[in-house]
Amino acid sequence: MQQADVTVLERLLKAFPGGVLLWDKHLLTPYGILRTRFRLQTRDPAVVLIRKYMQKQNPALIRFRNTLQFLVEDVKAGFGRDEGHSLKGMKKLPQ
Repeated sequence: MQQADVTVLERLLKAFPGGVLLWDKHLLTPYGILRTRFRLQTRDPAVVLIRKYMQKQNPALIRFRNTLQFLVEDVKAGFGRDEGHSLKGMKKLPQ
């Protein structure tokens, strides 16, 4: 939460690797906090490190999360970037 250097983050994860699976009061994991609150990209060193530890802790959870994330991103893309309720940009589903 204090945006510490990646080396500090790595030391914390080595000491407590299960920390990557904890949720805050908003139901965000450390990965979610980095991506949503701090808007870090997937290639940011802190995000890469968190994902590495998440995969070590629970590979099945990562696969499930990725499936959900792709579904949500597809739905958002279908409605366009704006927050309106227009169906104008909706993609057709394959037959």
